[in-house]
Amino acid sequence: MNTTQKVIKVIAICLAVFIIANIFRVLLWGVSILTNISIDNKKDVHVFTENYKDLDNIIVDVSSANIVIESGEAFKVEINNMKNVLTTTNKNHTLKITEKNNWFWHHNSNGEVIIYVPNDVKLNKLEIDNGAGNINILNISSYELKLNQGAGKLLIDNSNFDKTNIDGGAGTINVTSSKLDNLDLDAGVGKIEIEAYLFGNSNIDCGVGEINITPLGARDDYRVIVDKGIGSINIDNSEADSNTVYGNGPNSLTLEGGIGKISVNFKDYLYQ
Repeated sequence: MNTTQKVIKVIAICLAVFIIANIFRVLLWGVSILTNISIDNKKDVHVFTENYKDLDNIIVDVSSANIVIESGEAFKVEINNMKNVLTTTNKNHTLKITEKNNWFWHHNSNGEVIIYVPNDVKLNKLEIDNGAGNINILNISSYELKLNQGAGKLLIDNSNFDKTNIDGGAGTINVTSSKLDNLDLDAGVGKIEIEAYLFGNSNIDCGVGEINITPLGARDDYRVIVDKGIGSINIDNSEADSNTVYGNGPNSLTLEGGIGKISVNFKDYLYQ
């Protein structure tokens, strides 16, 4: 994808988000008047708690609730303040949590889904698709992470993934003290801060927002491939040239620039 195509793509995404958001607001307003239904109606609040065993995969698909996935003593799910019904299924060692939308006037911004994973368990796959809620992933290990962010904030702390796919949206992304191997990040419009080991082959496609990357490990561990767009790319506080490779380490990090700014500053840190 050349620079012109990237710019057109980013502008088109921003315009589409703006148009859809305004259409959605008008529709909600019209529905609330025609049906005399309050969008912020607090009736039918759902609370749910359940323990599980022997899970390999966790799949969560909700529209606006906040999601917390953290380590605990056992597999456990807690659901609080949900106005829409959540469907939970446990089949073939796979837990699926899916939200049933109540047509246009669903609104679960105060809802919360908390999933506990035993400290000594490494999941096979963790998949999250969220519309507008915040996502916190704390002290979790999985062979694969597949995440569609949406508009909320994303926090990943002290977590490890062998294959990482993140589709950024409009919210911020903050990753600390983690390992995101083979990272494929498609940035959106929010600010992104990443401090993590980036082993394997990683690719970051910058959108509109600012991206600050702190790869952990020795500088010689990495090979940075730069493909600049309109925005700037800095490596260790020096302006990078486009179509240039920096370093010859075994782990590749490809930066595809967009309109936003990308900064890469290495931090020597012994992998444990």
